[in-house]
Amino acid sequence: MLFKKVDFLYNKLEGLFKIDGSEKLFLIFFRLTISTIALIEIASLIKDLPLLFSSAETLIPQELIYLESGYFKYFHPLYQFIETNGISNIFFPTVTRIYIGALIFLLLGFFTRYAAGIALVFQLIIFRSFTPFNYGYDFFLTMSLFYCLVFPVGYFFSIDKKLFNPVLNLGFNYRRVIQIHLAMAYCFSGIAKGLDSGWRNGNSVWKALASADNNYHTFPSEIFIIIGIGTILLEFFYPFLVIQKLTRRYTVFAIILMHMGIAITMDLYAFSAMMIAWNIAAYGRFSTKK
Repeated sequence: MLFKKVDFLYNKLEGLFKIDGSEKLFLIFFRLTISTIALIEIASLIKDLPLLFSSAETLIPQELIYLESGYFKYFHPLYQFIETNGISNIFFPTVTRIYIGALIFLLLGFFTRYAAGIALVFQLIIFRSFTPFNYGYDFFLTMSLFYCLVFPVGYFFSIDKKLFNPVLNLGFNYRRVIQIHLAMAYCFSGIAKGLDSGWRNGNSVWKALASADNNYHTFPSEIFIIIGIGTILLEFFYPFLVIQKLTRRYTVFAIILMHMGIAITMDLYAFSAMMIAWNIAAYGRFSTKK
């Protein structure tokens, strides 16, 4: 009886990750979009990075920022080595250049898996060293680079394909991993927002949108309440709606509109672009059929 149940579960799991013909284009799209978004984002920050990494121009004493990092215990030996040898002004600019170079290699598909691994490590060093400045984009970029490392994203439409002609038998639905990841992320985010009264009464939305740079604070409170409750419902029911073909297209479209709204009203362009790319990668129409 036990073996039958195990076999039944295994068959169910195997069926869940059964290929559907979209794997090749998904892998290409995911690699290109993630590397492009990461390159644009790091390029937009290049002038401000010395405020974090330079000992002479630092915005906040580096020692205080390091202590706030959840990765401090892992990076502390590295920080000590840099400080002891007085190479902070050399090390961090070099790390940034290597990170940008790894992203370019990833974009071109040149030594793709190595490039993704290097980009992942240096992204952690650059951005995760300063937790107070992190937000959703940084976490999703880390996860995206990890998926680029473990997924065979360099086997198609890449320099690696031209030079080494690797052969890959696509027998696994890598796209399903992203779909499950998104479903869990949105659902738990919806639960967390639902437990926060600020999202139900509109205060959290008002705090996120209103500032001296805009006039959102003059909007009726009912608008913030509707946006807050609507966000809770959309995120919580996301996994239940996208699993149904009838509501999938409308749900993904609504999520994309939500992130476009976040980009426009809160100037979180990198985060919104990342989440839109994930949703398109997960549920966009990728097919090799004409």
